[in-house]
Amino acid sequence: MPVTLKDVAAAAGCSVTTTSRALGGYDDVNEQT
Repeated sequence: MPVTLKDVAAAAGCSVTTTSRALGGYDDVNEQT
C-alpha cells in the first residue's frame, strides 16, 4: 500500500494541505513546519 499525503501529514503533525504545500515547494509554508 503506498504512502499518502494523509499518512505523511499525520506523521509530521500537520494538516494535509500544509503537507501538500510543503512538498509542492510553495513559499508560504513556515520553515518550522
